[in-house]
Amino acid sequence: MITLPRLIACGISPAVARVWADPLAIASVQFGIAAVTQQAGWLAQMMHESAKLTHLEESLYYSKATNIARAFKRLRSLPLAELDKLTRNPKGLAAAAYSNVNGNGGPETTDGWDMRGGGPFQLTGRANYRECGEALGRPFEAQPELVRVPGLDGALSAAWFWTTKGCNQAILTGNIDQVGAIINGANPPNGASERREFYSDCLTAMR
Repeated sequence: MITLPRLIACGISPAVARVWADPLAIASVQFGIAAVTQQAGWLAQMMHESAKLTHLEESLYYSKATNIARAFKRLRSLPLAELDKLTRNPKGLAAAAYSNVNGNGGPETTDGWDMRGGGPFQLTGRANYRECGEALGRPFEAQPELVRVPGLDGALSAAWFWTTKGCNQAILTGNIDQVGAIINGANPPNGASERREFYSDCLTAMR
């Protein structure tokens, strides 16, 4: 069971753990994240994706064009001179990176920015906010900011994402790299070594 002491033992700061302990416990029960490997894997992947549950909102602030190209496969074909225009320009980058994908409208809308990554697993795109909101009976498409603050909405969105993507079943093999690839979309996933480290810590804490 997810508890405050166990979250702290996983490596989450006491102040952050106090806010998240009950919501995560409720979400884990609701979505059947029950086995030690499932809970440890879920927590470890959230910790990596959200800097130990402290970064719940994608900032899209980049100071170097090369970092933008590295982070956004969709934009790699653009000249660096064009990417330079998107540095220190979060809303401009959001429009370039996220327009017309995942159910978002074109650059003439604000969907790229409004539907940017949010929550422990950085839910992204109008279609994903809509699907998650419909599954949970919550107005996430109209109010995506609800998942960007610590609490039950964020925890439930993370549990929905984890189970919907098949991670809850996949982690039963103990292969944290496989689960990381499902979440990150790269194989091996970005930050694989940190994901493994967090998983080891969480396994110890949850036993």
